[in-house]
Amino acid sequence: ERCFGTSSIRHKPKQDRKGFLDMRSCQTVEEAADMAFNSFDDLYPGSLSSFWTKVSQLIAPRYQSNKPTKQSYEHDKRQHLMHQLNSIFSKTMGEMKTFEPRRLAQTALGFGKIVRIVDNRGQRHFQGTPQQILRDILIGQNSQHKDFIFQSVANASMPILPKFDSRCLANLAYANAIVDSVPMFEDGSTLFDHIAEKSIPLLGKFEPQNFANMVWSFEKVRASNPRLFDEVGNAVVALDHLRKFSPQNLSNILSAFAKAEESNPRLFKKVADHIVEHGNLGEFQPQHFANIIWAFAKAEGSDSRLFKKVADHIIALDNLHSFNRQNLSNIVWAFAKAEGSNSRLFKKVADHIIALDNLHSFNRQNLSNIVWAFAKAE
Repeated sequence: ERCFGTSSIRHKPKQDRKGFLDMRSCQTVEEAADMAFNSFDDLYPGSLSSFWTKVSQLIAPRYQSNKPTKQSYEHDKRQHLMHQLNSIFSKTMGEMKTFEPRRLAQTALGFGKIVRIVDNRGQRHFQGTPQQILRDILIGQNSQHKDFIFQSVANASMPILPKFDSRCLANLAYANAIVDSVPMFEDGSTLFDHIAEKSIPLLGKFEPQNFANMVWSFEKVRASNPRLFDEVGNAVVALDHLRKFSPQNLSNILSAFAKAEESNPRLFKKVADHIVEHGNLGEFQPQHFANIIWAFAKAEGSDSRLFKKVADHIIALDNLHSFNRQNLSNIVWAFAKAEGSNSRLFKKVADHIIALDNLHSFNRQNLSNIVWAFAKAE
């Protein structure tokens, strides 16, 4: 049963035994807004945080791609939805200081994902749609709403930050990083300073995704914290194995260290050993290969076993259609910088590029890197 509803007939939606709205059946932002608004007086932190998570899922490109394109809404329908979303947003902001850590981190992450989606695609694409309404509410002109929201989240977090577990800390950092937010406090410190301080003693409890999200987030907003990176690297190195780390986790961790110029040779060796010992690289995507070997080259490091295994895997592929221009550029650049070259790999890449109809998808930096790599490999 889908969760249709209207604000004129306030049928209370079904809540679970913990008082949370079950919005799993909602297929549109309108349905989710109707469900939440029809239970407005009973919206507790759990339901509020779940609402923003659900909305972020409903407007995600991968979800929207399976639905027909919607035209602009008529005025009355748009005003109705705007009133609902504004009311739910105001209630969320008004009660935020009562949220426990998990709900606060979840709400921040929901806000962050929504802002990233509606901001990246631009205002002109959403005129009169739920995305435009969300953009008006959560971003506003010159991002003043966005700045206020994430500063408010930071302010609400500080008194209870010692109660945040590893996942909540990583999610809070990630939520801010994806919207380029670095909330500051009166003493000149930033939210990221405090997240690092609270995270370091908990690194022994971090899951692979938490490690990846944490260092990726700090690098993304240029929140320099050498001690955090050093402790994260040491914590990963101290693990018995990396079998729980996905290719995306490994890729994000090494890329963050390389971009932040945080050296940790033992970490890089640990990852190289893991990949070399990995029986099949089929679960690695082109982006993972590109990021990992780029990180080794950027960090002025190399591991001939790793580079050979990656090269052999790519060479054995039927084609390189799944590799985009950035992947190809980073791969040949990394091989040329760190290993000198790999003639069979370079031939594979050259044959692929030559077979393309044109090079319009390559930007100047891509072409510059590729030309430099082939020239250095000669």
